Amino acid sequence: MSADPLPGATDRGIWAGDIETLLELVCRELEMETGFIGRVAEGQRAICYVAGSGLDTGDSDPYDETYCQLIVDGAIGPAIADTSVVPVLRDMPITHRLGIASYLGLPLRLSDGSLYGTLCAYSRETKPHLVDADVRLLRLVGALVANRLEHDVQLERRRAERRAVIEVVLAAGQPDVVFQPIVDLGSGDPLGYEALARFAVDPYRPPDVWMTEAAAVGLGVELELQAITNALAVAAGLPADRYLSLNASPSVVLTGRLVGVLAGGERPIVVEVTEHEETRSVDLGPALDELRAAGHRIALDDGGAGYAGLTRILEVRPDVVKLDRAIVAGIDTDLVRQAMVTAAVAFVAGVGTGLVAEGVETECEAATLRALGVRVAQGFLFGRPALVAQLGSLAPQD
Repeated sequence: MSADPLPGATDRGIWAGDIETLLELVCRELEMETGFIGRVAEGQRAICYVAGSGLDTGDSDPYDETYCQLIVDGAIGPAIADTSVVPVLRDMPITHRLGIASYLGLPLRLSDGSLYGTLCAYSRETKPHLVDADVRLLRLVGALVANRLEHDVQLERRRAERRAVIEVVLAAGQPDVVFQPIVDLGSGDPLGYEALARFAVDPYRPPDVWMTEAAAVGLGVELELQAITNALAVAAGLPADRYLSLNASPSVVLTGRLVGVLAGGERPIVVEVTEHEETRSVDLGPALDELRAAGHRIALDDGGAGYAGLTRILEVRPDVVKLDRAIVAGIDTDLVRQAMVTAAVAFVAGVGTGLVAEGVETECEAATLRALGVRVAQGFLFGRPALVAQLGSLAPQD
């Protein structure tokens, strides 16, 4: 896992536009060339908001080599008209690097008294006119800025807490994996198994909620890859000639790491590209081609479900299309659903793609699907997701 950037150095809060407008006001009214907010954390002072020239968002310096520490410690006052007459500032490397001739600065503290950083402005020209009124304006702006930063910091802290929960899940080796058979509709024999994540940790959350939460805190790829690795290990107990279907989000596919994770296995693999994130502007083609070149097939969830589904089929060019439960449910009594599946059967036959009906729960649904030409299905009718040890009775007798 890669390390996070310094908090506040690159993340932009919901008030970014307001804060930068306030910095522009400071520069304009106090005749300063540059105004900025520096975040203090982990021994660094990082620029998180800036107006003017000379600095960029994300610039960082050791805290003890900046004016910020002197301001917070009270070693210098809030207004310096001429840095050349203040020995501690005149001799600092940052003074010469940025060309700071005059300076205004004050600490930014949150409502609980904790230090966020500093609000500062500087000019490359001395400003003999700096007076108490200028400091009062800076304090007013500082109060407004601190109020807006408060909300972002609270969100940041909550995100850190949520991330810590996912890190615990990863450290525990979660998720566990269960398997659901994918069967031949004619014989009922399993052709393969779909691996499904299950989380045996508190608080209880459905698997999709865990995955969504992990993605929200930047750990979605790690958790998905761990789930896939766990599935490959546990699947060793399944019949070796049956394929394994593994779910992978577009984000995981795009990393290119999946090819390495799947390398070395002898079992046929189907990578099932999930449709739970917005990736319409992302080209999955090269990454999917790499998986195909390694010998794996590609399946697409919810294929054929309306215009969006058909468009996605054109983009992904899957080897297998999976019809969602929303299309299958009640198909035995619904002529519209029957027409949709008839069209899907004709479509996949025309392009040489496999078709799997998901969510089959009744004999009537299965019989209707068979009559419509669907040959492969999965659902509670054929077996609920279960541990490998519980699947033995479902394996065909060779």
